[in-house]
Amino acid sequence: MASARAYCDAAWEPQHRFAFSFVEWPAIELLFLVAAVAVWAVARRGTAGLLLAWRGIVPAALVLLTLTVLAVGCFALLGTPDGYHGDSGLCPDSNIPPWWPSWLPA
Repeated sequence: MASARAYCDAAWEPQHRFAFSFVEWPAIELLFLVAAVAVWAVARRGTAGLLLAWRGIVPAALVLLTLTVLAVGCFALLGTPDGYHGDSGLCPDSNIPPWWPSWLPA
């Protein structure tokens, strides 16, 4: 998210950078941590009757899937502030950098 904002120079003035670094980013990290622990705990309880190998693989896969979905969602919502005029001239009005894969939502 920080790379996209910096590349497009959208919402990356000093005051926005400060808010992103010390308010938004720690809140996002806390959200990711809580989601990962909750998914892991529910998945471990749900796989209690499975073989030992599956009791480790299924929760780990679900945690990775959850974190991937959250990361793409956070990038789409916070990393590309739509409508915010980027000053770099490198990005369109949507503030989606050209290096972002087109098959991922943003």
